[in-house]
Amino acid sequence: MELPDFVNLEAKQGDHFALPFIYTEDDDTPIDVTGYSAEFSLAVAPGGSPSFTYTEDDYITVGTTDGAFDIDVVPSETRNWTARRYFYEVSLVPPDGKKVTVFEGRISIRPEVVRE
Repeated sequence: MELPDFVNLEAKQGDHFALPFIYTEDDDTPIDVTGYSAEFSLAVAPGGSPSFTYTEDDYITVGTTDGAFDIDVVPSETRNWTARRYFYEVSLVPPDGKKVTVFEGRISIRPEVVRE
């Protein structure tokens, strides 16, 4: 079993947050993700309940044979993120239902300076 990549991220409250990625084989060939679902979750501590969870029903677009995923969280939603450090993970679920975490890490949220 291969462990997911650990990637640290930064975001700012009230800004657009975009995280596009391509799910690939080891040789960088895109995996056909037709029928997949995806989840992006933020939690205060590893193993804790998620503070925020996003799916393809709201802020994730799932591609097809191109292996593409786009996490695209709008400013009105990121404004709800508390300025702090969260732990996050990005998980995919193929049609067979066997969930795989593709990457995880810490995400530092910087506070808004000016609220519009």
